[in-house]
Amino acid sequence: MSFTSMEVAIFGASACAAVCAQYAFIRCGLHGSFTSASWPEATLPDVQELTRVSNLVLSVYERDVTEPRFSDPVPPACVVKSVSYDDTRGQCPPYTIFLDLDARDICVAIRGLHLTHEADYAVLLNNRTGQQRLEDGFAHKGLLQAAWWLLEREADTLKELLQSNPGFSLTTSGHSLGSGIAALLTLLLASSLDRVGDLPPGKLHCLAFAPPRVVSLNLAVKYSDFITSVVLQRLSEPNCATMAPAEQVME
Repeated sequence: MSFTSMEVAIFGASACAAVCAQYAFIRCGLHGSFTSASWPEATLPDVQELTRVSNLVLSVYERDVTEPRFSDPVPPACVVKSVSYDDTRGQCPPYTIFLDLDARDICVAIRGLHLTHEADYAVLLNNRTGQQRLEDGFAHKGLLQAAWWLLEREADTLKELLQSNPGFSLTTSGHSLGSGIAALLTLLLASSLDRVGDLPPGKLHCLAFAPPRVVSLNLAVKYSDFITSVVLQRLSEPNCATMAPAEQVME
């Protein structure tokens, strides 16, 4: 029995719709809300830290932090450096370095994927299976290059901030594409803390919001103490593998 291309397309679309409907029913109608039922409850300081850092990440999307559209207002005095697409020239998404005196923290917050900006797609798609070695594992080539570029550009700035504010912590964060770069930046910093001076143990941490998968499992386990991923149920980004992520989602 043979089928026309139109019949095959209709069958494929129907099958896809059925799978999506089943998934939605299971997640929303049966046990979706119980996914994290066995997890330990977050403490109040944990939630406060998530809220604080997520607001800084949101502020990277703002044209003016004093008149925000998405985030709560951020005091201009907290902004050490704000880097735009014109500054990064396609090497990395925009980012901002904050000095939070109240939290005694220095935060590098990186913007997520801009759907209409080709440079972000160039970073995301610059990867192939097993192409980029990192220590005893593998990493996403494009995002690792972006993290290296950011570190080379801002190492002296971070070092000066840490030296002038002893005892402060260093937090990296981002959303989507930016969170993957933040995670890799943290990994690079953790393996060479001398790049930014004498950072005490436990003072380096990454909060990655909806991160893509950017390293092989052995590296994820090795650096798990440094990186916290924040994921809402089954977002698509964490299911994007380090091997040609966008192509896998399309397929």
